[in-house]
Amino acid sequence: MMKKCECGCGELVSRRFLSGHNLTGNLNQRWGGGRKVHSAGYVLITIENHPRKNSDGYVNEHFLVAEKALGKYLPAKAIIHHIDGNPSNNKNNNIVICENRKYHNLLHVRKRAIDACGNPKWRKCYICKKYDDPKNLLFTGKTEESPSVIHQACRKEALVLWRKYKNAKLHDLPENW
Repeated sequence: MMKKCECGCGELVSRRFLSGHNLTGNLNQRWGGGRKVHSAGYVLITIENHPRKNSDGYVNEHFLVAEKALGKYLPAKAIIHHIDGNPSNNKNNNIVICENRKYHNLLHVRKRAIDACGNPKWRKCYICKKYDDPKNLLFTGKTEESPSVIHQACRKEALVLWRKYKNAKLHDLPENW
């Protein structure tokens, strides 16, 4: 007896599905309702027509929550920050919309400073690894949001060590080099 394929394609078949037609969407026995959790902990939702969907048709749930609150799609460079650090907690009161990666990184720098020393404005010297007031530090990077920060004393010590290392390397070179 011939009947239509149950996937909805309209083909006539002698069994429930044409070969491979039962593997997609809610007809698949492993269908999770269009929701799955990424290995990094982010919740993914299947959405057919969304500018941020991946190759499998999934969109990060936190983008959908933020877009619902805004009433429009997020800009392409926007990033969502989870306040509690839990990527699967997508409640409105746990996400912050960051205009770009630079601002998102600044939130992480400030959070690490609060956790380490209690002051979000302090920064960590990359030599001694101690947090200090920015007045006591040199910012050697391009911007204060993503700098290489160092104490003056640590900088002098690092330069001395670098010169010793460089001189030692030069003395180790073969004479005919």
